[in-house]
Amino acid sequence: MSEAKEFAKMSSSEQKDLIQKIGAVLKENGLEDTDVTIMTQDVCNLSNNTVDKEISLNVKKEMPAAQTDLAKRVTEAIKPLVDGIKGCDISISSKVGAGDPYSTITDVMPIKGEEKINLEHKEGEVWLVDFWATWCPPCQKPMAHNQEMLEKRAADWGSNVRIIGISID
Repeated sequence: MSEAKEFAKMSSSEQKDLIQKIGAVLKENGLEDTDVTIMTQDVCNLSNNTVDKEISLNVKKEMPAAQTDLAKRVTEAIKPLVDGIKGCDISISSKVGAGDPYSTITDVMPIKGEEKINLEHKEGEVWLVDFWATWCPPCQKPMAHNQEMLEKRAADWGSNVRIIGISID
């Protein structure tokens, strides 16, 4: 197995070539506004009286959840370009944010039953997703309140309101 290459030890022309290839992938996918930075830092080891220069390449982009497929596609296209090169951090991701369309939550293990389920939101439903833990005493009071709300408002809400407790244990 060959030894990993380090971005810091690549020649400036190799670094430039790599950055141009990454830039081409980003441009092909309409992500020209992605942050691409080269960071240089001097690391001083006072006990050894040495100063080492570290250089790293960082590619970062956060996109809305609706662009999950694009984030995956671009990450997969860049991955072979930086494979085996230390000091290259590629972080192109999509995150759910306010106003983003809902995506089905898959492979949820229910408390009762052994088969995993999918949580699929339907038009007109309101969900309260409550994250809790069995070891968290302050979590118990809100869970009791949620149950009380469901019981008190069952006639008004019908099946349009769901309170989903997700244990982080």
